[in-house]
Amino acid sequence: MRRMMRTIQFFLFGLVVFTAALSDASVILKVTANNPSSLEKREISLKSYLPKRVRPEHIINADKLEVGYDVKRNQCYVYKTLALEAQAVAHYNVEIDDIWLVEEDVVGQLLSQANDLTGELKDTQYAEVALQIQKHIEDTAKAILSLQEDTLIFKVGPAEHIAAYDTNQERLEQIKSNIKDLEQFLRSSEKDENKATDRNEEQTRVTRNMKAKEIKERILTFGTNDETSCLVEEALKSEKEPINLESPQTVLMKVKFENPSAEKQQTAPLRFLLVREAGAGDIINPGNLKVGFDFEKNLYYLYNDDVTLAPAEVKEFDIVLNNKWSISRKEVYGLKVYIDSLMKIEVGSPELEKIKEQGQQMIGEIYALLKQTDAVELTEDQVVLYRNNLRQLENIRQSTQRIEDFFIKENASPELKIMEQEVICLNIRSQGKEAQYSSDASGIFERIRAKLKGGMIFKGKSLSTVDTWKIIYYIIIFLGMISGVFYFVNIRQQKSTMFDPLTGAFARGYALERFREELKIAKGANNKCSLLVMDIDKFKGINDAHGHAVGDTILKEFVIAIRKGVRATDIIGRFGGDEFMIILPTGEKEKALKIAQSIARIVEGTAIRVNPQLTLSVTTSIGVATYPIDSGTAEDLFDKADQALYQVKRRGGNGAEMFG
Repeated sequence: MRRMMRTIQFFLFGLVVFTAALSDASVILKVTANNPSSLEKREISLKSYLPKRVRPEHIINADKLEVGYDVKRNQCYVYKTLALEAQAVAHYNVEIDDIWLVEEDVVGQLLSQANDLTGELKDTQYAEVALQIQKHIEDTAKAILSLQEDTLIFKVGPAEHIAAYDTNQERLEQIKSNIKDLEQFLRSSEKDENKATDRNEEQTRVTRNMKAKEIKERILTFGTNDETSCLVEEALKSEKEPINLESPQTVLMKVKFENPSAEKQQTAPLRFLLVREAGAGDIINPGNLKVGFDFEKNLYYLYNDDVTLAPAEVKEFDIVLNNKWSISRKEVYGLKVYIDSLMKIEVGSPELEKIKEQGQQMIGEIYALLKQTDAVELTEDQVVLYRNNLRQLENIRQSTQRIEDFFIKENASPELKIMEQEVICLNIRSQGKEAQYSSDASGIFERIRAKLKGGMIFKGKSLSTVDTWKIIYYIIIFLGMISGVFYFVNIRQQKSTMFDPLTGAFARGYALERFREELKIAKGANNKCSLLVMDIDKFKGINDAHGHAVGDTILKEFVIAIRKGVRATDIIGRFGGDEFMIILPTGEKEKALKIAQSIARIVEGTAIRVNPQLTLSVTTSIGVATYPIDSGTAEDLFDKADQALYQVKRRGGNGAEMFG
């Protein structure tokens, strides 16, 4: 009750609402002010900010309001001093040009540029990957034009129209990032055109990693695409208790509006802010309310300018939203299977048991998440629970990365080992056998290995010719199946192994392998090679304050910024979360430090435009280590660069430091 009363009082200072002017495809911003007093006439100062992309020349008709410009905020606003009678409401319609359209010529130019680059890469080692990138660019371009056509101002509400524009801007940035990847390939191919042997070795290594990466992605993205994994399917079959992996598609939210007066009827404007996860496209049924957007708070809201309430009356509005406040149970289960598979990797390290204990604890936490009951009504408690679950999942994913790092240091590639498990699972299934999969030592990987060992014990007896040929026959079939699986995996989205799908930087596994190869080259040529390890300062605070979608935008723009500070031969990789690495193949230590300092300055000076209403700036901390001055191994160099990074962190971040 008190919350609704405060809403009525807050509303008097101005409100921007969208409606469409269908006659000429302009957009009308409805600005409203009211006098909340029921007793006296008051002077009201109306001031409403317009969307950040709006400039004075875009305003067709300000409807007798004055137009101002806030230099600090880089934003236009309309204003006026009003004398309003008791409980009077004033409405103004500000008409502006529709500036929320992507120019088709821009999309066409990007497509043409991508086609030209792909053609130039036709006879290089990057030809196949370039074709896949080109296909992704074409699909993204089609999606941009299709969404724009479906959300023209004549067809949908302005809030949805602008939300579609923001989505298309993100897609345009994806296309530009993909084009930069093609340009990088072209530069690399021109430098490597006389190194056919090296190219073949590189392509073989990339292909093998792509096979493994595809399987990993199928496990971790379970439920988000048509492809699945044998390991996931068999894990589900072996669960002792049924697990519900489905969540409600929609959620109900109740908005109550109360007349605080027990004696007088009142007409007042209702304005209810939605939580930050809710977008215009998530509102399935607004419950007879309209949709607006608060440009200062960067939140959507529901409103009605004139709600009439009898004395002490309470009106309730039922809002139906897309359910964005339940974790993806299938993806969480895929994470469980992936961790389970990691626990089956054997290495000769005394730390292995501790790692396995940590993994089992993480699996227990995942089961606890899966057993939660999804609420059908969205409440404040449900939103808090959802955000806590996201934080817990992020912690589990970071712990998973640390487990992967452990196996990488033990020279056991997690992705390749899990690919072996997937192949064995498919082999058992193809023979018509039950491929039970569980989290203990009786899982399929252990059982098939035991069977193979058992088959090698002949107890002193010589095999007959028939038995020998049977064994050879089964081996040929098994190898043929493995080759078939490898071929199938190889033709599926090879780019996903080489590149991080979010930022376009090289993926961690691929970047680490490249780093080891560059060290070998440096050792053979008696050259130096430097490594930069970096992260975004206070990135967790950005995620907590603005949400993971904004965090993802920051990561993409961060990579775009650091590309400006590196050379064509340098290699950018994403190690995980907000951690990145840059390999400088011919990097002297002092030169590497200068490059790192330059990158830090570029990042600091980059204003990241998250959306038309939000621009952020970030800084980075960078650690530098150089072969052979600091160390001779990849793992040790990484550790030393990491130590240097934390020296920068201790000084407050935003800088670069050499190890030692």
